[in-house]
Amino acid sequence: HFGSSLAYNSGASPSCNCGVVREGDFNASTMRGFGACVAAALICLGAASTQNRSSAVHKADRRLQSCGSLTAATDTSGSSWQSGETTMSDGALTNPMRRRYGRDYTFVNVPSYLADGTYIYSSANPWPGASSSSNNAEWDWTISYTPPVTIYIFEEASRDAGVEAAAAAGGWTTEDATGFQRSAGSQSSSVVDLRVWSKAFYAGDQVTLTLNNLLVGGVSSGLICETTTLTTTTATTTTTTTVTTTSSTTTVTTTSTVTSTTLTTTSTL
Repeated sequence: HFGSSLAYNSGASPSCNCGVVREGDFNASTMRGFGACVAAALICLGAASTQNRSSAVHKADRRLQSCGSLTAATDTSGSSWQSGETTMSDGALTNPMRRRYGRDYTFVNVPSYLADGTYIYSSANPWPGASSSSNNAEWDWTISYTPPVTIYIFEEASRDAGVEAAAAAGGWTTEDATGFQRSAGSQSSSVVDLRVWSKAFYAGDQVTLTLNNLLVGGVSSGLICETTTLTTTTATTTTTTTVTTTSSTTTVTTTSTVTSTTLTTTSTL
């Protein structure tokens, strides 16, 4: 400190007490830093002072993007699931594994939200749930993914294995699938309407639906890309106090810096 005859008043404006102060009285409450003490000391000597303050704010953004995917499907009914057809599109075979049996059905009027999505279809033999259809046994359909991703499941209404109830219970959303159909083929002249449910996943890596009976359907993905913006804001305040006496001029500069970080995540389809 600057001697026992000075004490800095911690009030809002710079002032001082020029009386005698004991050595032990110089503590955090009476001295707010080196610069403040110097200014107070010189003011005690009858000095004039001026103060200038300047602030600067700097923002820096860092953006990271991640997109999820549909990776696999399995079930406990004895069927297997393939990913040979990589994308959903009009004219794509509904089940390439069944083509050898003359089942050359294709997709008609694929909704825009399914277009170009990854498509995973079931094996030709057995059909998913076929082994349980005779005794109404339950089986699990597990879909694996990398988040963030929207998963779409679709099926024929007459052979949905309880997908509608399982999807409703699991918080899936019914999609508008007007005109989305399985075409007629060499083995059948019937056109079959298809129904679609969707759900967005931002965490985890699997979802399981418990079904029963025969399922004619499949699973596809819709792309979600997440952009994470990391914004770092640095605010710097510089205060300069100039104290002038008859014999000298003293300038005390103090700088304070506050840094804050904000994380913002946005999702785009």
